[in-house]
Amino acid sequence: MSVDTDRDLLADTYRTRASRIFAPVTIAGYPAVRQRMAEDDNTCTVTTGLGPHQALETEWSGLMIRQTSDPCQRAEEAIALVIRKLPPQK
Repeated sequence: MSVDTDRDLLADTYRTRASRIFAPVTIAGYPAVRQRMAEDDNTCTVTTGLGPHQALETEWSGLMIRQTSDPCQRAEEAIALVIRKLPPQK
């Protein structure tokens, strides 16, 4: 998981759409995007916008020998845990 405060990462993600599978979602009330190269890919990148120039980018990777769960769901669960620990916005 990484934090980027120097640019609008969510807007940049929408602009570039680097992956074949690109799905807007909402995580804990915040706008986010799921990205995967293919449905059977065991890696997912989720970018979540927390505010202007505030975003989290999370990549979840599973074993490549078999897909046991939705990697995007796992990434979103991790992001939701982090968001719950953030101090309230003023």
